[in-house]
Amino acid sequence: MGNRDRRQRIHYEAVRLNKLIYGTADFDRGAYYSKIVRLYLDLLPYLEVQRKAYKERLLNR
Repeated sequence: MGNRDRRQRIHYEAVRLNKLIYGTADFDRGAYYSKIVRLYLDLLPYLEVQRKAYKERLLNR
């Protein structure tokens, strides 16, 4: 998994429960949440392929 993928996963985990920790007056909570979820959903098919390949490697040792 590349650094970009890790960052997207971390961002998703940070917003997954939709609980605001910190915000400023000009922070658009909805837009940020939407952006992170869309990026994660774009990444999800690749994560599924990676998980499947990893599982196969473990089972075929």
